[in-house]
Amino acid sequence: MEKESASSRQSKLEFVINNISQAVIAFSSRNEIVLYNRPAKKLFKVKEEIMGRHFSALTQDEGLRKLMHEALLRGEDGEFSYVLGSKDLNFKVYSFKSREGAEIEHIVLIADLTKERAAIRQKIEFFANASHELKTPLTTMQGLSEILLAKCSDEGERSRLQRIYKESKRLSSLVQDMLYISDLESGRAERREEDVDLGAVIVEVRQEYSHQAQERGLTITTEGGGKVRAEYRGIYEIAGNLCSNAVHYNVPGGRVDMSVVEQDGGLLLTVKDTGIGIAPEHLPKVCERFYRVDKSRSKKTGGTGLGLAIVKHVCNVSGAKLEIKSREGEGTCVTVFFPKSKVVLD
Repeated sequence: MEKESASSRQSKLEFVINNISQAVIAFSSRNEIVLYNRPAKKLFKVKEEIMGRHFSALTQDEGLRKLMHEALLRGEDGEFSYVLGSKDLNFKVYSFKSREGAEIEHIVLIADLTKERAAIRQKIEFFANASHELKTPLTTMQGLSEILLAKCSDEGERSRLQRIYKESKRLSSLVQDMLYISDLESGRAERREEDVDLGAVIVEVRQEYSHQAQERGLTITTEGGGKVRAEYRGIYEIAGNLCSNAVHYNVPGGRVDMSVVEQDGGLLLTVKDTGIGIAPEHLPKVCERFYRVDKSRSKKTGGTGLGLAIVKHVCNVSGAKLEIKSREGEGTCVTVFFPKSKVVLD
């Protein structure tokens, strides 16, 4: 009866897996293939039975073999991307704690994202090209308005020129952010990693925003430190954009606390404020490009709407984990965790 029950369960499992559009492969604790569906067979062009064989029987591609070996060896849930031939694939690995008699220890879901990522690349190219086209005329506009301001004595004319200068400067900042995020997304950004002192970065950021903080009656504090192996500009963009948001979306007499502490062998950068906070429905979208929770307030602060999008992308390329927690009327706490592999020991 038990054999029939097990057989029935196996049949149901195979039926479900074979009717999933994504490729699915299950592995034993010895990394042997114990289950795979039709999409997996089609994706890897399987022509002979591979059940019970090592995962390397799936493909001759050494790069993919190496990534799969590392993912299964870790024994943790994870995700990675790989281009196999003309296909842009996303692998999600789910690992389970070994149980006595358990046959399946890892399940891998493989999605073919070739079309989706091609469309994203086209958008990135358009975004970058448009930014490049805007850069030169805006620089010219800003420079000319600056020259005219220096020579103008009429108050009415000066007021209009100052507005032109201010708006051209804001648009130039927007274009710079657009170009930077396009380079991050496309992988074109030149990344020169070095030992970056997080403590020194947050102190420098505090100094940059001290004048704006004083105008709003805010206090900015910094505490802690530690070094990570990363690109300096990217780390400064993270701390700078987070501090900028904390200052601009704060309340009179509020606080912005920036700190770096050790956690689980890594380093945790925290930027916490006592500001207006973010409603729960907005939190999932705040890292999208040009997403604004309060459009009228954003316009007054002169932000580009790309700050958190840049933070998210820099975290992705730096191997850091971004987390945002917020309560309306209480404030926001943003943490960026740099794993042990990124920490530089003195």
